[in-house]
Amino acid sequence: NLFVSAGTDGLARIHSLLQADPLLSVQVSDSYVFQVAWSPWRPLVLAAATGRGEVQIFDLARRSLRPAATMATGGPDSTATCLAFNHQNPRLVAAGNSDGSVSIWQLSSDLTDQNPTEISQLEQLANQAAE
Repeated sequence: NLFVSAGTDGLARIHSLLQADPLLSVQVSDSYVFQVAWSPWRPLVLAAATGRGEVQIFDLARRSLRPAATMATGGPDSTATCLAFNHQNPRLVAAGNSDGSVSIWQLSSDLTDQNPTEISQLEQLANQAAE
């Protein structure tokens, strides 16, 4: 029942289909956020492509709304317009840039190896909508 959205206000918002207001808002950038995506490997990890040419990785299990990793896609005038997690190799994430280039990074194991309690943590977040 959860989904994540991105906006021109620089926020990524986690929503539940069961309520109108977001469950959580994360300040990703002071620029546009062009895309956000959940990790297919870690339920509490999401990535965001920004108008500042960065890909921000957030690990909500850390109980911090600061990025766990930040990767630059290009020069100072670049924009990260899209991103994707690799569905066959959990450590790879790619981003497309406004200049037509593609960047690929290898993530650390702490961003790809699922914690045994991670599903229950995500369920707790989702249950906030029911309260």
